[in-house]
Amino acid sequence: MSYVPVSKARDYVAPANAAWVVVAVLVQKNIGSSSAGAPYSRWRLSDLSGSDTWVALFGDAHKEHYAEAEGSVLAFYSPRFAAKGPGGSSSSSSSSGGGGLAVSQASQVERLASSAGWGFCRGSTKAGSRCTNAVDTTVSQFCQATFGKVLQRTDINKPDARLLSSAADAAHDRLLGKLLDQYQQKDDLAQQLEGITKLTVTAFECRTCNALTEKRRASCSAHDVAAVRVSKRWWICEACGWRLSTLREVMPSKRCPKCRDPGVLFRQTSAYAGSKPLLVNPEAAVNPMASRDGMLARGMEHAFCLQNSI
Repeated sequence: MSYVPVSKARDYVAPANAAWVVVAVLVQKNIGSSSAGAPYSRWRLSDLSGSDTWVALFGDAHKEHYAEAEGSVLAFYSPRFAAKGPGGSSSSSSSSGGGGLAVSQASQVERLASSAGWGFCRGSTKAGSRCTNAVDTTVSQFCQATFGKVLQRTDINKPDARLLSSAADAAHDRLLGKLLDQYQQKDDLAQQLEGITKLTVTAFECRTCNALTEKRRASCSAHDVAAVRVSKRWWICEACGWRLSTLREVMPSKRCPKCRDPGVLFRQTSAYAGSKPLLVNPEAAVNPMASRDGMLARGMEHAFCLQNSI
């Protein structure tokens, strides 16, 4: 029997007479009836790592398993592919695409365990609504989609000044509660960032300029630019303490843009930039130029006169 991950289940083509299984967590469930009046269950499944799909349960599968609780870890044996949802409607979940799975026999569904860490992302969408992606809360409170946005937009060192300025009005208790929640969220994020030294991000590669940037450059609007997924790492210059990041590089290959130290020595750090690192050479951070003591404006001076012998 072949194991197929959730991310590939919708497109999997099983060999003839070959058994296969997909294992996922039940994160959302609905019960409806078909056009013929037959009841069915529609479940949203997730691997808690960014991939999800849906499965429709008909007949004996629905009768036996319709009461399964959300958070259950389930195995689905040799489900069939369903291009449309029950009743002929396309899937409405943008994250699970237009195709899904379907089972009709009770033996095709088996409950394996309960997921102790499953939950929903604490981030927000671009529209400001709560994100509905399922996550493993023992790993992160945010999904990959919202975590990158929080990393770019959230200043985890500064609370919302509007909450602080309004804390003395009639709604003191309510605003104070919001402030505490905000601090808690920032603390949670800081703890996660401290443990992250590499993150997969979307970058833009200009094949015309041979440049790779995290943001699309306006100067490359007419060039051959492609969006690529690359690893982002964070570094600290050993000479001046300047913090920088690299895309797709295992180690920085160029001089520090701050001090231009020729040694090209860096140490890896985490995504968290809350505390200022200790400097190996504090003078370089104040004055990135060459040391004053080592500068000889007139060259090497001698205590006696140098004469050329003829």
